[in-house]
Amino acid sequence: MKGPEPLVILFLIFTHGLYGQEDTLLQTIPIEEHPPELLVTPSLSANIIAERQWEVNLFNTLVYRDLRNTRITKRPFEEKYDTTISQSQFTRLENILQVQRGLPGRPHLNIGMDFYFSHIRIDEDIHRSPLNIFVDNQNAANSSRNLTAMGPRIRWMPFPALPELTLQGSVVFGINKDLPTRQVYGRDRTQVLTQATFYQRFRPWLYVFLQSDLSAFIKNKSVSNNTFGFPLFLFASANVLGLRDNAYPKLYVLFSGSYSARYDDHVRGKEWLVRRAFESQLGMGLLMHMNQQWGFTFWSQKPIAHDLGSASNALLPGSWNSFNLGIRYTWMTKSKYP
Repeated sequence: MKGPEPLVILFLIFTHGLYGQEDTLLQTIPIEEHPPELLVTPSLSANIIAERQWEVNLFNTLVYRDLRNTRITKRPFEEKYDTTISQSQFTRLENILQVQRGLPGRPHLNIGMDFYFSHIRIDEDIHRSPLNIFVDNQNAANSSRNLTAMGPRIRWMPFPALPELTLQGSVVFGINKDLPTRQVYGRDRTQVLTQATFYQRFRPWLYVFLQSDLSAFIKNKSVSNNTFGFPLFLFASANVLGLRDNAYPKLYVLFSGSYSARYDDHVRGKEWLVRRAFESQLGMGLLMHMNQQWGFTFWSQKPIAHDLGSASNALLPGSWNSFNLGIRYTWMTKSKYP
């Protein structure tokens, strides 16, 4: 992962192709006039659901990669060093359940809760299927699963006259009692997430989304530094079935690109932020809406550039893959008042 250039180039090529068409018109569609069916991803949701409406999202992300670990140790009482090289497959399945509600009397504000359930598997056999994450411990493998974190979420449309802009915020707390368990799942610090999403409708069947995030893991007694993440996302969804607003089912083809950088503060000398790792990914997938209540998303992403930020670990070529499955359901509760 060598910087944000691939994503920037992709974005420029994509937008140039759109603006280069003489009959292309940017269409501002009030969100209330369009079915709430845009994208189903854990971080990207440009929808503000209606008052007294409930929304449940279940996101499932499977990431696996093969690592080469190089360990250098000094021989006792000698000036010689031993080098040990080992390989392992790291697999993580993250299940995120989001429950949100549109507040009565607050048509541009949603509140809810997020719940994180994690599966982690470290296998010395890199040729074994990543689907073994569902299998209990095997020879040369270590796996664990747990409800790891939860926290509140808020979704807000700050400018009703600009429904294309949506802001989100959440706080994620690790809920395991012992520190080593929280460290295994990366939940030993409280995480604060803020997101800004902006979309445009270039055609009745074409949406483009741009999102900027800020993720911060806050230092505490066990970790003396803050860690910041700056992901950027570019999504395009093209409707290929069910073009009319009242037509179901609907099928969208999804294209995505992302760049994220990770920094720690107070790590080295007087530098405030020090780059530790970054990645740039491309992906594609499908989004299907059976009706106004049910939606399903499947897509895959793969890094095109990366740096683990580790002197001892290296990624084996072609071994990093990500698969995502999203399920969305909405329903409306009746008001007690006419």
